[in-house]
Amino acid sequence: MIKYIYKIFVFSFFIIILSVCGSNGSTGDPSTDSAVSDAAPVEAEPELTSPFTEQADTYTGDASDESLTPLGGGDSVDVGTGTDTINYTATGQTFSGFVSPGTTVLTGIDIISGMGAGDKISLFAEAMVTSATGVSPNLLISGDARDLIALVRGNYDETTKQFTEIITGADTLLQWDLNGTGVGGELESVLLKSYVQTNASQRSNGVITLQ
Repeated sequence: MIKYIYKIFVFSFFIIILSVCGSNGSTGDPSTDSAVSDAAPVEAEPELTSPFTEQADTYTGDASDESLTPLGGGDSVDVGTGTDTINYTATGQTFSGFVSPGTTVLTGIDIISGMGAGDKISLFAEAMVTSATGVSPNLLISGDARDLIALVRGNYDETTKQFTEIITGADTLLQWDLNGTGVGGELESVLLKSYVQTNASQRSNGVITLQ
């Protein structure tokens, strides 16, 4: 009788042990248990983000070839030493309006430095500069700027935010007709800081290649 009770006790104890192991996720096999407990959590890959926002941003490039798209706000961009492209994909991403030399305050203008021969500026489709194969050396006049591009040499005053047209200047103001019509004031401009063109830059399919 005692032996029978003892067998029942041992069997019950064994059932309890199995129940405990099952409840905590253990299989009783150390090799499989460690694999489960040591597994690292899977992390989601970070989303790619643009360095530009709709505010005034500052960006410094490096020696790689970059394609950059400044958005709203007056951005300050140093493209670095690679062969770079600045893209404008819509109106209002830089200064819009007529520029009177030494008078107009260029609020919201993008200032691009580090540009050189081979670098490019790509204009959005609506600019419609379809017939301009070269550039004008003079500031564009509202109403007479249909289908034109201008690379104007002069000096930019960072304090007053004004551009003065002068043939011996250290900077260049790039202007274009933003909608392909002769409506007054439909101009946009971007400042190419410390860049002076040595030859007329070429335009092909809305892309200006600096020389």
